[in-house]
Amino acid sequence: MNSRIFSGAVVVALLGLGGCTTGNQVWPSGTLAPVEAPAGVARVRIESRPSGALIAVDGRVVGHAPLSVDVPVTRHGFFPDRLVITARFLAEDQSYGPVGVRAGFGVLDKVPTGIVFTPDTFWPVRP
Repeated sequence: MNSRIFSGAVVVALLGLGGCTTGNQVWPSGTLAPVEAPAGVARVRIESRPSGALIAVDGRVVGHAPLSVDVPVTRHGFFPDRLVITARFLAEDQSYGPVGVRAGFGVLDKVPTGIVFTPDTFWPVRP
């Protein structure tokens, strides 16, 4: 009985230290899925309501909405890395100041066909 417990513990320890494997690929410890490399770009349509918001992708200003931007995409349609898209609305009353809305995406998010920003929130547009 003790040898079975010891053998089981050894197997669990070796599997835990070795990481998960699929085929010949080893997944890094603590990941939920293998990280995919970018396979290309996808065009994402960005709109704002009201129109004219200043749009930035990962801190780089790309223009005023509505516009389309190219973002990296994996072969399965996910973001290969974290991506932040922000919309900055100018208030009609200048004493109120600008309003910024941040849309953050990660490797577990599918790339949407579009994103609509309002001064309060955003929502992705799926096909």
